[in-house]
Amino acid sequence: MALRRMATSVNEEQTGTMRTYQGRATVIVEGAEYEVDADLWSESGHVRVAAMGDVSSVKGLASWGGTLDANHEEACWNILNGGVMRLQLRDGGEGEFLASGGTLGGPVRITGNGEPPF
Repeated sequence: MALRRMATSVNEEQTGTMRTYQGRATVIVEGAEYEVDADLWSESGHVRVAAMGDVSSVKGLASWGGTLDANHEEACWNILNGGVMRLQLRDGGEGEFLASGGTLGGPVRITGNGEPPF
């Protein structure tokens, strides 16, 4: 008996939504809290998928990241070497992130993990 493929998915088009956040935030790393200036972005997309003759829009994964400016070198050092950390915004939104680059004197680049906090 021959098996036949019942559905085919084709990524026809991807549209996205981008949001930004600029303001004060708190980094929580190993029990310590550091006040930072955050410049963040998040992007989520919808993918149009064709299956069995129908076309529908499916929500894609969200990604987020940005930069953090800390007030002193100790904060920068601990954020750059902190592993998985939490970022808490003034409105109570929280998200996990990793430091992905930067220097002690400059902004720290971050990559979010999971849903964006804004």
